[in-house]
Amino acid sequence: MSAYLIANNHLTEFEGKISDYRAKVTQTAVSFGGRYLARGIPAKILEGQWLARQRNVVSAWPDSSAIEKFWFSDAYQKEIRPNRVGTSVNDIAIFNGEGEPG
Repeated sequence: MSAYLIANNHLTEFEGKISDYRAKVTQTAVSFGGRYLARGIPAKILEGQWLARQRNVVSAWPDSSAIEKFWFSDAYQKEIRPNRVGTSVNDIAIFNGEGEPG
């Protein structure tokens, strides 16, 4: 049952710790079964406004359990996440794939 990790991030820092975060998070997510589908700013805004510091991230995972294993792993919580804390305000959630239980 596929699942998606979707993050809406309002960056307060563009350099420093967040650069370290970006450098490490992809490889770790992949090692837990994650795959990034989209991240960053929109290619084109079709409706509404987009804040200059707003970034979104969408990643696909085999299931919600894989996301939670990644999220709560020592690798993420102790080595990677501290580089993001204090650099942005985030809303992050797990979504089940369309047509799947949830």
